[in-house]
Amino acid sequence: MARQTFPALGVASAGSLALALLVLLRAERDATLAPGALLCVRAGAISVGLLLAGYATWAAWLLARSVRAVEPLMLTTPIELWFVRHAQSLNNEMSEGMLGKLAYVACNACLSARDPQITAEGMRGCAAAARWLARRKEDAGQEGVHFDLVVSSVMQRAMLTAMHTFCDAGLADEIVVAPFISETPLWLLCYPRVSNMPLGRAQQLDELRHTRRIHADGRVPLDFSLVGGEAGDNRACLPPSMPRFLRWLWAQPRVQELVRERRLTGGLVRIAVVSHGTFLRQALRLRKHPRNNSVCTARLQVGVPEEALGVSEPRCARGARKLRVRLTEAEVVHAGVET
Repeated sequence: MARQTFPALGVASAGSLALALLVLLRAERDATLAPGALLCVRAGAISVGLLLAGYATWAAWLLARSVRAVEPLMLTTPIELWFVRHAQSLNNEMSEGMLGKLAYVACNACLSARDPQITAEGMRGCAAAARWLARRKEDAGQEGVHFDLVVSSVMQRAMLTAMHTFCDAGLADEIVVAPFISETPLWLLCYPRVSNMPLGRAQQLDELRHTRRIHADGRVPLDFSLVGGEAGDNRACLPPSMPRFLRWLWAQPRVQELVRERRLTGGLVRIAVVSHGTFLRQALRLRKHPRNNSVCTARLQVGVPEEALGVSEPRCARGARKLRVRLTEAEVVHAGVET
């Protein structure tokens, strides 16, 4: 839709500017104009002419880009990603109903809802999701729920969801913290959503250990080694971006080794990604906002290097050498629970 709308708007705007320029040039030839009015007409004509020149440059750039661009051949990798939305968190619980939404806005204003954890209902949702995975294991065998890697965003609610769903159910030994899959900390580009701002890692670990001592065995099996270690800065894992995350994931030596192994032996590399509702809806182009604990699956596709296609000439487009990554259409395999 946007690819059809923006060029049409550009042509209409350029036509309007051209018409305005003709009117101004005709007015300039009017000998009855006062010197001040003539100066204004000339200034307007120059401004409109510059705008038209800008439009012409933009159109030429788009044309050159379309001619030069080569649609990459996308290869479907053996990586199957299972995207899991976090369990019900305190901010989800607070924002239920009109009064809840008002209270949530007030808590955002006083910073009391920053990086919230999951609720008791959220923990029950994690247990239900783990039971659902166990049923898939019984129906499809060990391969049905074997995960080679489980990654989580840097937010507490995602990390707790991953630990309670995968580690406590014996589906994973540890959770790898990953960048670029958190929620955006801003709403409507300006209003800060404090619940989407991660705390410092030292404070996070203190709060997570306290929660895990109450509701589990006290272990916090989190691996921060790929995002700067436990002393790293969570702000370096922002902003959320699915393409950046997929490129980061594909570049990990552990993932590359798994891919090489499965290409020889067959089978899929299954990676669970515990993330957030708004991010997943936008990145996966879901029709509806995913519920808590919902699960979607998609396969990772990467672009074949240009050298393999016989393209040897350097391309001048900015970022043209970046690895092309995308996902196949996501499939909702577990609806989760409604908040």
